[in-house]
Parts: sequence; C-alpha cells; structure tokens
Amino acid sequence: MKDVTILFAGDLCPINRVEQLALDGKADIVFENLLTELNHKDLSIVTLECPLTKTSSPIPKTGPNLKAHPKAVQCIKAGRFDVVNLANNHIADHGSFGLNETMFLLQSNKIQYVGAGSSLSSAQNPLHVQCKGNLIAFLAFAENEFGCADEEHEGAWPLDPVVNICQIRRARANADIVIVLVHGGNEYSPIPSPRIVKTYRAFVDAGASAVIATHPHIPQGYEVYNDAPVFYSLGNFVFDWPQGDIRSPLWSKSYMARLRFHSSTVEDIGIIPYKALARTGCLSLLDGKESDEFLAYLSFLSKILRDDDEIRKYWYGWCALMGPKLLRWLSLSSPLALLCTVLPSKTFSSMKSVLLTRNLVTCEAHNEILSTFMDLVRKRQVETAKEYIPLITTLQTGKVPD
Repeated sequence: MKDVTILFAGDLCPINRVEQLALDGKADIVFENLLTELNHKDLSIVTLECPLTKTSSPIPKTGPNLKAHPKAVQCIKAGRFDVVNLANNHIADHGSFGLNETMFLLQSNKIQYVGAGSSLSSAQNPLHVQCKGNLIAFLAFAENEFGCADEEHEGAWPLDPVVNICQIRRARANADIVIVLVHGGNEYSPIPSPRIVKTYRAFVDAGASAVIATHPHIPQGYEVYNDAPVFYSLGNFVFDWPQGDIRSPLWSKSYMARLRFHSSTVEDIGIIPYKALARTGCLSLLDGKESDEFLAYLSFLSKILRDDDEIRKYWYGWCALMGPKLLRWLSLSSPLALLCTVLPSKTFSSMKSVLLTRNLVTCEAHNEILSTFMDLVRKRQVETAKEYIPLITTLQTGKVPD
C-alpha cells in the first residue's frame, strides 16, 4: 500500500451569491484562489449542509429550511471534491423529495456520498473507497436536531455513540483506514464540550484513524489522541450568509485539514487557513500576518485540549453564558407545547412551541447546556463559571486572550 493524502473541508452551503455564481456558470470563481491546495490530495471530502433541489417542501422545524438550486452541484465539482458528507441537521430540510433529488444529483455527477439515505438502514451504510491500494471506510454521524433518519423516515445517519462505536469497530475489521465524520457540538463555541471530547476520543478507541467534525460555524482546535488526529470543528467552508458574519467574525474564516496516511496511521498533518471575501463570498488563502495570527489562534485553541480540567472550565463558562437564554426559551415554549398535546391541533396555528421544546430537549448540544447550567445553579457555581466568559467572548472574535 502507498501513502494516501486526504483533504477535509468544512460545511458547504452554496446559497445567495455563491448559488448565483453557479447558476451563471461561474462556480469556478469561488475556488480559483484555492485550487493549488484543493488539487493537492488523493481524495477530498466536504460536508454539504443543504439539499440541492428545486422542491419547496420545508419540514416542520426551528431555524431556517435551507436549500440550493441543483446547479450548485457545480460548486462541488469546481472544488474538485471526490466525496460529500450528507450527515447534518439541514440535509433533510425539504423532506424526502429534497434529499432524494440531492442523492440522485450526486450519483448522476459521479460524486460519492455518505451519511444520509432514504431509510435508517441505508443512511447507516459506510462508504468504502479504494485509493492507492488502501481500502478507506467513511462513516458520518449527525447530532439529533432535525432531519435524522429513523425507522419511518429518510434523513441523516444519527449520532448514537453506543451504536456508532459498534459500527466503527465493524468498519475497522474490514478497512485499512477508517474516517469518522461528525456534525455536532455547540454553535459559536470556540472550545468543544467535555461530552464531545469524550465521544470523539471513544471513536478513536473504537478504531477511527481520524475524527473530523463540523457544525459549530467557527473553527475549533485539534489534537492527536492515541496516534489519531481529532479535529473538533473545521468551521464553515462556503456559507454565504451575511447574518452569520454579524454573529461571529469567524463565520467566514477557518481552515482545511490535509492528512497523509501511511497504512492506518497519520504521518503528516497540514493546516490550510482561508477566508471568504466579504465583497464576493469567494474563497482566498490567508497569507502573511493574517495567516500567522490565525495559526497562533488555532494553536491556542488546541493547547486547551491538552488539559481536561481547562476544557471543563471553559464549558462551565459557556453554559453560564448560554444557559439563561436557553432556559428562558424552554420556560416560555414548554407550557404552550404541553397545551398542543392535550388540545385539538386546530387550536394552534403553529407548532412552533412544540418544535422549539423538542429541539432544546432532544438535540444533544442544547440539552447539555441546559442540564449543565441547571447543575451549576444547584451547586451555586454560576458566578465562578462566569469568570471564563470574557475569555470565551475574546476567542469568538478570533483573538487570543491576553
């Protein structure tokens, strides 16, 4: 077997200006400044965070129902991506029609995919790829927000660590390299939660050669655990959504990871920082001082991952910051949600309260904030936890705290 180089990019949602470029036949412009890096690989993979469909059949959920025109598949091709990860909380935003159209579109363009299907069993199929004498298994899981497959519905491959560990072990027995992709974590948090760290490390112990995660919309650090790299968030790759930049200056600045495998072991890790240009939405490599500052920032985030106690303190700070907001949402929505279950549905023009309550309770990232914050209240530790809030808000700007 020869060494194999795999390039990983974060979340691709080709909407707004990027979608228009694809419709105009100019998708290449989005990536032309990154082509040298995008071509330096044997395989590359990106997460597609919306269906590519003409269908408008939005599922009931909280948050936006995203989609892009099928011609936006040209963005995947222009980026030279070989594999698409579909396991995320938006891929089924337009139901079975939108998802099936997306999967058919990828097949028609000879683009391989993993992480979603028309049933639970098909969604949970690993993708096996032969490359330079190596059999590579890709598995892709999504936290249980909206759009995960179950026994009756299409959707993404659900995150279920006990089941996922068994799936990883089976893949390990038959493949030379096992890549685990996860879409999860807390949006806009610069540091992963202890639950996330514990889960991704368990995936390595089960046989993952590397764990690559997305979803927080900003970059997080990475570590090498038991000889396997774990990237906690690659951030956004292409996500042309102006409101995102208002919420975080890191919405449009992140990095790709390039891993060179020798057998099942990573021999080299490459970090490729980039940004989306505010004027056009197209990508450009960071260079000079801007690149140095970003790499120093990423190094700071990664250093925190070496100290489990420090991870916990940052997590408590995050819960002290976000917990009151989520608890307020829960307290306002849950009484109406309860009424919706006992009164005729026609009494309510919207199931918004039910959907919001469900999201806060069943999505792992939201649930853990609520449970941790209430535990901090019970232990009278909220004020101590708040001491880390200034560090967190500084990191959210892309700067290293003094």
